[in-house]
Amino acid sequence: MLLGSIIKSEQKRIRALLFDFDGVMADTMRYHLAAWEQVLSAHYGFHLDEMVVKLNEGRPVLQIAQAIFRAAAQPHTEELLRTCIAEKSLVFKHTHQAKVYPENRQIIERARSQGILVGLVTGTFRKNLALVLPEPWMQLFDVIITDGDTLQGKPFPDPYLAAAERLNVLPTECVAIENAPLGIQSAKAAGMVCIAVQTTLPEEHLKQADVIVATHAELLLHLTAGFFCGFPV
Repeated sequence: MLLGSIIKSEQKRIRALLFDFDGVMADTMRYHLAAWEQVLSAHYGFHLDEMVVKLNEGRPVLQIAQAIFRAAAQPHTEELLRTCIAEKSLVFKHTHQAKVYPENRQIIERARSQGILVGLVTGTFRKNLALVLPEPWMQLFDVIITDGDTLQGKPFPDPYLAAAERLNVLPTECVAIENAPLGIQSAKAAGMVCIAVQTTLPEEHLKQADVIVATHAELLLHLTAGFFCGFPV
């Protein structure tokens, strides 16, 4: 279904556009996976099951680490997991070449020109955003919700509800952009329209979203048809 049809049929007024970070705002997932694999194989004696990370994306990183070790039937303590996370973060910091998807600049500029607020809602640590997003990008967002900002992370609705509250808009006035099932679950539980982008997972894992697009270029087209109608494509 087209985004514009959803908005019209449900008589929605869209006041905020909320982006997930990894795989939505920036092309980071390949570098996260490589960093996990490097640390796990070198220091912990097993290999990463990439689907575990992709299907748990959006959760706080400690929960992702728990899922990785459980899937590999590896014994672990919270202290060990936190050490592993720190090692992985260090590898990511020094090896990643992640960049923002280029269409996102145009999407944000169009939203802001229409008076639509823009937010970032992610399970990533705030300090790690700066590894990928330059400060001028950070200033484009009206709200940023990161790991630790809410009592519960995705797939619970808390992060998206917190973003709506800080923006002083209703959840039903928000469109969330996600790329993973737990993020979609979080947005839908918050009462938001959700668009899923197939950057890391195929359509079969994204069916809870209201709209599924293959690329950011297609995302821009859907948003243009949905509520950027005052702008030429």
